[in-house]
Amino acid sequence: MTADTQLKYYPNQKSEPRLRPTAYDDLIFGNKVGEIDVRGKKHPVYDTIEVAPPKQAVGADVTPTVEPKYHPLDRVFKQQIREVLSTDLLSPQYLAKLEKDSDISCGQCYAAAEALYHKWGKFNGFTPKYLKSKDFPEGLPEGDTHWFLQNNKTKEILDPTAEQFGGTPIPYEKGTGAGFQTKEPAKNKVKKF
Repeated sequence: MTADTQLKYYPNQKSEPRLRPTAYDDLIFGNKVGEIDVRGKKHPVYDTIEVAPPKQAVGADVTPTVEPKYHPLDRVFKQQIREVLSTDLLSPQYLAKLEKDSDISCGQCYAAAEALYHKWGKFNGFTPKYLKSKDFPEGLPEGDTHWFLQNNKTKEILDPTAEQFGGTPIPYEKGTGAGFQTKEPAKNKVKKF
């Protein structure tokens, strides 16, 4: 491996193993050699997967139309937020999806983006944006949205729940600016990070 990979404990995961290799860098996929069916959802199997520093994965299978420019603190915030995500914030619709997808950030992008916005983003030029399923059909089921923050001046991205999409490139450039439902963090959605 050419980048930082750590063993991380995921106590809220229903399936084993709960100690899993975790990286917050780009993935470079080798040749697809098959598929595996996990609870009715098919996942590709590759002969190799490399973890590489960001920007090195340009030759990967699929790249976004515009290479996203992540803010330097994106990885730090992701780790902090992922440590406090829990299933008690999820609606039944996303609980069912989480059982299939097994990434704790699944269905929590709105709450995570809202918390990050109120804690740091709004003081540093970031605004909330979202993608609709028509803008990101590779990652979002019909009718779903994905929330993140973007600095309108620098175009840098803060996306604390991007890992829910695995290696699928996220077309941030198609995001629509919007405000959150409340001016202050929603009391029932906030946990300290």
